[in-house]
Amino acid sequence: MIAAAIFSTICGISLLIVCSWLAMSRAHRKRVAEMDREWANGGCGGFAGDPRATIVVTPPLSVAQQRDLLAALADWHHRNK
Repeated sequence: MIAAAIFSTICGISLLIVCSWLAMSRAHRKRVAEMDREWANGGCGGFAGDPRATIVVTPPLSVAQQRDLLAALADWHHRNK
């Protein structure tokens, strides 16, 4: 009887952990998709056109995305000298 209670508790906790992880990863994928759409549309996440503010709220970027971001920042810097 005690073994069954322990087993069901462990299963319940494991299920809770898995469901929480799935919900968080789904929310993360949704945020990344929103940011990708904003970048594709030329937006900066709603920070008044200052790309420096966007870097703070952006999740880790791939190497290609980092290269594109640095190129965009360099272009922005040269236009605003």
